Amino acid sequence: MQSHLLLLLLVAITPRSALACCKAHFIRKFNLTHAALATNVSGLTVDHARQAHVLSALSFVPGVLYDDPRSLRLEFGVRNGKMISFASTQPIPRRQASLVATPMPNTLPWDGFDSFKGLPKSTANAARLGWGKGKYTVKGELPKVPSHVRLHVGWFNETLPPFLDTEAGRGPVAFAHLDADLYTSTISVLDTLGSRCRLRVGTVLSFDEIFGPPGIEHEEMRALQEASASHGFTYSFITYLNHPKTLFGRAAVQVTSVAQRCR
Repeated sequence: MQSHLLLLLLVAITPRSALACCKAHFIRKFNLTHAALATNVSGLTVDHARQAHVLSALSFVPGVLYDDPRSLRLEFGVRNGKMISFASTQPIPRRQASLVATPMPNTLPWDGFDSFKGLPKSTANAARLGWGKGKYTVKGELPKVPSHVRLHVGWFNETLPPFLDTEAGRGPVAFAHLDADLYTSTISVLDTLGSRCRLRVGTVLSFDEIFGPPGIEHEEMRALQEASASHGFTYSFITYLNHPKTLFGRAAVQVTSVAQRCR
């Protein structure tokens, strides 16, 4: 408790140095410098660094899983559509060079989920992080996205389950970008995917705000840990992004095992 209060005080007094301290704590705690690939942020804006991180995370998805037309490529938290438009159209670099010599075009279906009404009701912890109800509301028309991207409008718990019951949504998850911010939103997604056995060995889950200021580990990171325990899958960190000009750290994990009932 005392250490947490000290971190909060540091953020209030010297936000930049305190932020560096908080990010470094997470990186050490999960041994990211040795266990995961860091995104090179040299000369990149925050937005371009986020794109580079997502592309790096995508490169870890096994080709046999990503290229399967039945597989799901998902984003939760579409907002202005920039990230899903980028990720769904970039050639995917392959880490299994012996199997695929060159990057393959990225024109397979993607599915983006968002209420476009901003964040739902949040907790006091989320509000302290700047994630109050209605934050990130999209006004006007839905964002324009490539023709192979399908948008699902509504809260995740209302739109994801029925989508998974359709023919288009019956496959395993190859990749999911979770820009849901809140614990409640993130656990809703992971519980739905985990309970329906949609995760596979090799599935990559990329989180957009998983570490940073004090209290942030009670949101996306907490959801990941709880879902892993509840649904019997294990994971390892594969990439991370620590840009000095943003409060939040990004990271991706790859599923390394799933529950017996899901095999």
